[in-house]
Amino acid sequence: MLLKRHPSSTHTTTTTTTAKKLSRPTLILLCLTLFLLTSATSYEFFPASRHLAQAIYRCSRLMFAVVLDAMDYKRTFASSFDTDDEKQEAYKGCHLRSAKRMLAALEALGGCYIKIGQHLASSNVVPVEWSSTLSVLQDRCPVSPTDELERMILKDTGKPRDLFFSDWQPIPIGTASIAQVHLATDRESGKRVAVKLQHPGLEEFLTVDMATVNFAVKWIDAIFPDFQLSWLAREMNDALPLEMDFRVEAKNAQRTIQDFEHISRSALYIPRVEWCEKRILVMEYIDGARVDNLEYLRKHHIDRNQVAKELSRIFSQMIYLNGFFHADPHEGNVLIRPRPSLSKSPYNFEVVLLDHGQYFDMDDELRVNYAKFWLGLMAANTPATQALRRKYALRMGVDSDLYPILESAITGRVGMGAPSEEIEFDPNAVDEDGRPALMRQKAGSLLEMRSASEIEMDHMRNAVVQREGLLANIFKMLRSVPRRIIMVLKVNDLTRSLDKSLATTHDATRIFLESPFPINTSHSLLLEPNSAPEQSGITIKLSSPNVFGEIWADGIAWTKGIWGSNRVQIV
Repeated sequence: MLLKRHPSSTHTTTTTTTAKKLSRPTLILLCLTLFLLTSATSYEFFPASRHLAQAIYRCSRLMFAVVLDAMDYKRTFASSFDTDDEKQEAYKGCHLRSAKRMLAALEALGGCYIKIGQHLASSNVVPVEWSSTLSVLQDRCPVSPTDELERMILKDTGKPRDLFFSDWQPIPIGTASIAQVHLATDRESGKRVAVKLQHPGLEEFLTVDMATVNFAVKWIDAIFPDFQLSWLAREMNDALPLEMDFRVEAKNAQRTIQDFEHISRSALYIPRVEWCEKRILVMEYIDGARVDNLEYLRKHHIDRNQVAKELSRIFSQMIYLNGFFHADPHEGNVLIRPRPSLSKSPYNFEVVLLDHGQYFDMDDELRVNYAKFWLGLMAANTPATQALRRKYALRMGVDSDLYPILESAITGRVGMGAPSEEIEFDPNAVDEDGRPALMRQKAGSLLEMRSASEIEMDHMRNAVVQREGLLANIFKMLRSVPRRIIMVLKVNDLTRSLDKSLATTHDATRIFLESPFPINTSHSLLLEPNSAPEQSGITIKLSSPNVFGEIWADGIAWTKGIWGSNRVQIV
C-alpha cells in the first residue's frame, strides 16, 4: 500500500538540507566577510575607526622592526667568538641588518619617522652602519601628488591655486618629511616665490603617529628599563604640532631676523615671508645651492673653510647670545649664494637658512652654565679645571659618573672609547698586525685636540654598543640633562656634519673656538667686572641685554689671546 507523503515532511527535509549546506567553513567565511565589510565601512566613514586601524598598523610595523632588532642584538652579543676580528665582523653585520630593518620601517611609515631617522643618521653616538644606512633619509622623502595639493589649497584658503600663482612648477624644488616646495610666480606682486606646502595626509596621521610613538616608547621602557625613551616621546609631543603649523615657522623666521638686525656684518640671510596659512607658506625665492655643493662653491670662488667658520659663528650667536636657535641645520636647510650688492655679509657669499619650524629657546641660567662648561673644555687640563667642568655639568643635571658621556656628546671627541684618562685613540699608530693602536697621550682641552679621523669616529660609534653598559649610560645622561641641551647636542652633531660635507681643510675642533661667543655669554650674563672670584666660582650678576657691543672687543681680545697659549683659566 502506497503511503501519501505529508506536506510537513517535505518542509522539514528541505530545511534540513539547507542547514547541511551551511557548513562550518561556510559560516566562518560568511562571518569573516561580514566583519570585513563592516570594518571597511567603519574605516571609510568613521575617522575614529580609521585612526584605530592606522594606529594598529603603524605601531605594529614599528614594533616589528624594534623587536627584531632587539632579538638580533641580544643573540649576537650573547654569542661566543674565537677572535676579536670575528667578533667585530659579527657586530658590524648585526648593526647593518638592524639598520636596514629600521630604515624599511621608517620609510614605510613616513612623516615624523623620517625626521627621527634623519636625526639618527647625523648622530655621532650610533654605529657607522646605522648612520650610513639611515643617511639616505636626508634626501629620500615622499612627494605628494599635485591634485591632492590643489585640494588642500582650496580647502585652506577657499580659493583655487591659480588665483594665487602663475607659472607653477609641478615638480617640487625640494621635498622633506613634512612638506615640499614648489617654484611659482605670485600673481599680485609678480615676484618669483617658493611655496611650501604640507603633505596633505600628514595632519590626519599626526595624532596616530604621536600615539604610536608613545605606545612604542612605553613598551621599550618596559622591556628595556635601562633605555628609558620617555624624554624622546615628550619632546616629539611638544615639537611636532608646532613644526606642522607654518604660522609658527613664519614667526620664528621674523624673530631670527630681528635677533641679527643689530649685527652690522653678518653673512646670515633669512628669506622674507610673503604670506602664510597653517599648511601653506609663501616665501621669497632664493637662487643658490646647497651647502654641500662643492662644485658650486668652486665656480663662485667661495672659500668652503670660511663658510664653515661663518656657520659656526651664526649658530654660536643663536645659542650663546640670542638664546633662540634653529635646531635642524642639516644640508638641505642651508643654502649658499654669492653676496648681493646690498648684503651685510663681509664675505663674497651669504648663508641662507631655511625651514624655521624647529626652534628652541634657552633661559639665561642654562646658557651661562653651558657657556662656562665650554670655557672649561677650552681651559688647560688642571685638577681645578676638571672640578669646574664637572661643576657646570652638574648644574645641567649630569653627575660625575655620567660626565664623560656629556663631554663626548658635546665635543664629539673627549672621553668616549678611551679606557683611561691617560691615553686616547691614535689613528696614526698601528700594532704588529697593522691595526690601530692606543698610544697617544689624551688631549686635556679642546685647544690640544686634533680633528677626529674616520677611524676614530668609527671607534667611538662602535664603542656605544660594544662597551658594556655604555649605551644605557648614554640614555641615562639624555634623561638627566635639560631638554634644551639635548637640542643643542643635536645642533652640534648637525653642524659637525655640515663641516664634513664642506670637506674643510682646517681642524674641525677649532671651528667651535673661532668665535668668542661662550666668553661673551659669560661676560654679558654672569661676570661682574672687577669682582673678586669666589672659591666656588664667579659672582653672578645679570647685566643689560644690550651688552653685545660693549663686550665684543673684550671677547675678541680674549679669544685671540688663547690662540697663542693653551694656558686658559676659568674661575
